[in-house]
Amino acid sequence: MNDEVVENMTDFSDSVTRSDEDKYERDLPYTVDHKNCWIFALGSRDKGGYGVVKIGGRNWYAHRYQYEKHNGPVPEGMEVRHICKNQRDCVNPNHLTVGTHAQNMADIKEHKKSLCSVGHELNRQNSYWFAGTLICKICKAQKLAASKSE
Repeated sequence: MNDEVVENMTDFSDSVTRSDEDKYERDLPYTVDHKNCWIFALGSRDKGGYGVVKIGGRNWYAHRYQYEKHNGPVPEGMEVRHICKNQRDCVNPNHLTVGTHAQNMADIKEHKKSLCSVGHELNRQNSYWFAGTLICKICKAQKLAASKSE
């Protein structure tokens, strides 16, 4: 995990030392979106935008904590991958799997092809090409609305 974790990270630790068996007792807050992604509801993020929590004195990526809570430890040399294309926010254990670093990077590259920088799905109905760049119509409309309200 990045050493530069958000300073005001929510600490779910107890003053009592917790055993390995009960370190996964904590439920992380989330909301459910239209794709059944569990969107991590705390504002604590690392430099890359991934949700982080502190539990039992240990810093966790929120998605890794959820994976281990529901599926057990991540095997040595493996990473938790998002299969839902919502790699920074989703903590739904049904949308998480393990894989190699190479698989994880390939996933991210593939996901970026079909999502704008904000995360809107890019398809023929809500995007268009302009000067060699794929433009998200949703983001464009939001920027236009924001500029008109100023």
